[in-house]
Amino acid sequence: MDVVARSLADWSPQNGIRGFEDCKAMFERNFDALTRSQHEPRFVASDALGMWIVWNLLERAPAAEEERKLVRVVGAAVVHHFFSWWSIR
Repeated sequence: MDVVARSLADWSPQNGIRGFEDCKAMFERNFDALTRSQHEPRFVASDALGMWIVWNLLERAPAAEEERKLVRVVGAAVVHHFFSWWSIR
């Protein structure tokens, strides 16, 4: 988390950390809510992340079925891309 935060601060001193904190807070809220609702466990993290991404793209909560599907697709793509990023090499 520290590496990501530092990289974002270097990339955008005014908005990097703010965006990171916003993503982290929304991820945690959605992760907890999805877990409590017995959401399919293999999609909890990716759907929580996807929700933040889609919400920011649409500038509102996804409402239509296609928008909710986009949450899953975008979240899964990002999690898949970064899955091995944290592994020790």
